[in-house]
Amino acid sequence: MSVAKPLASLVLAASTFAGAMLCASNATASEQVPPSNIQGETSNKGPNRVGVPLEEKSAPAKQEAKAEPAKPAEEKKDVAASKDSEKEAKEAEKAAKKAAEAKAKEEKEAAEKKAKEEKEAAKQKAKEEKEAAKAAKKDAKAEEKKTDKKGQPVVDPAKAAADAAAAKAAAEEKARQEALLAAKAKAELSEKATGAIHKLTTPGWRDGEATLLSLGKNAIPFLIEAMSSTQVTPAYSLGSHTKADAGRATRQRPLSEVAAELLRTIVTTQSDYKGELPTVDQSAWQAWWAANGKQVNFGR
Repeated sequence: MSVAKPLASLVLAASTFAGAMLCASNATASEQVPPSNIQGETSNKGPNRVGVPLEEKSAPAKQEAKAEPAKPAEEKKDVAASKDSEKEAKEAEKAAKKAAEAKAKEEKEAAEKKAKEEKEAAKQKAKEEKEAAKAAKKDAKAEEKKTDKKGQPVVDPAKAAADAAAAKAAAEEKARQEALLAAKAKAELSEKATGAIHKLTTPGWRDGEATLLSLGKNAIPFLIEAMSSTQVTPAYSLGSHTKADAGRATRQRPLSEVAAELLRTIVTTQSDYKGELPTVDQSAWQAWWAANGKQVNFGR
């Protein structure tokens, strides 16, 4: 039993040594194979050093070296910007001062111009008032010459005669124009009335009758004159024509009878006359017209 215990101890010690050697071998192998992030040549500095990792290189030192010279450039930039701002401020101040001077100059010129215009206007007004007073004085003197010492107007014979002649000529011309117009109107009325009376003796008697009735009072003298005619007209009954009348006459009526009938129709329907009227008698109608033509009111 004493022999077996030391043997077991030796086996345990041997296995422990073998494990330690294996670990040492693995560690050496791992140090000899550089990782993917290691660059550079091999070095014998330090135990088993093969290369230097990228992270261990002096990158921060280079970055610091680059950042250090940028500081003076920024300061120069700030100084330049400050100078530009000061220059712009001076230029703006100069421009504002120049604009203010120009505005003040314009205002001064405008004020001077306005004062000059007002002065000229006042001068012109005074001149006009002076001329108006002079003209009024002249008119007053002229009026004084038109009246005598008693205040009666002085009449210039030559001027009075010329005025009278001009007024007479104007009145004569007016009367002549009125006479011409009256003659023209009378001629037109006569032509229209006689034409309508002539139509009473033709198949177009209806148009003639309508024209005479529309003429009213103005047709009376012509109808009285037509009563002396011996002509005959197509047969018709005033106010109640028949269809057969429009074509040909079934009987004949004297024009004097038709004229008297139209006269009675005009007087009874278009005037305020209420008395008796003549029959088919030209002399009686002439007397009636002479007595009532200006007194009876027509136009109803």
